[in-house]
Amino acid sequence: MDESDDEWKQVVNDLNNLPWIVWHLTLLDPDGLLDEDTVADQTADPVTDAAILYGCVYEYCGDDDWMPDGTKYYRWTIGVTQAEHRRLIGNTPVVVAEVLGALFSVLPPELQSDRLWTHGPDIYATRIRNFEYGGYPGNEP
Repeated sequence: MDESDDEWKQVVNDLNNLPWIVWHLTLLDPDGLLDEDTVADQTADPVTDAAILYGCVYEYCGDDDWMPDGTKYYRWTIGVTQAEHRRLIGNTPVVVAEVLGALFSVLPPELQSDRLWTHGPDIYATRIRNFEYGGYPGNEP
């Protein structure tokens, strides 16, 4: 067994056992439809409300990033409890789908295309959140 197999087993173990899993929802905005100065504020309340319904935590919206080709993108970060991480629609936690729906409710319809969105867990952020910060103090899973 090589080292990469051991590392992958650790990733799977962490995603299956740590109390909090950090998820990112990322939107590409190739046509610059959004005002980067207002996106975080505009989306904070709906995303917070959607996350709280499931006992999860909205962290922030990264709104100052560009792809190497100059495409603007936005990334919403949420902390998902292990229980909610396992409650899926297809391969997506229900809470992540709810947050996406909350974002769709406040963003322009032109940005609802599947080709513009990605989402998934971030193992590095998950490990930092659990091992360095002890989860989300005051929000026990």
